Amino acid sequence: NLLPIYLDVSGSTWSHLPDIVRLIANVSDELDFVFGFSDVVEKHTIDELNKGIIKGTGGTCFNCIVNHAKENDYRHIVVISDGDGSCYLNTRAPWIDSVVTILFGYSTKNNYFTKNYANTYSIDEVKL
Repeated sequence: NLLPIYLDVSGSTWSHLPDIVRLIANVSDELDFVFGFSDVVEKHTIDELNKGIIKGTGGTCFNCIVNHAKENDYRHIVVISDGDGSCYLNTRAPWIDSVVTILFGYSTKNNYFTKNYANTYSIDEVKL
């Protein structure tokens, strides 16, 4: 019962993705895929990410995560991002109980998930 992981695959993150993918792959042998997001959510297998196959539009918008979580009844999620994105909500989504946000790159804590769910870490804090 792994938490759904949303990985930012927008253009600003591409130079960081190889390190992030290695980290994700090393965390669990049970993890087969993550949800890559830009302004759409696309399922990515770990193998696809290791091969550099990225499905997305290049932009970043957190609306797609909020909507995807609602559609799939995900109440607890993990978001791995540089934090540079917008969201149509200004407060917590009532259908999402908790979010762990892991920031990397130049990262900004002035983002929807950090402001509303507060459970935010830098990638350096979670590296094994």
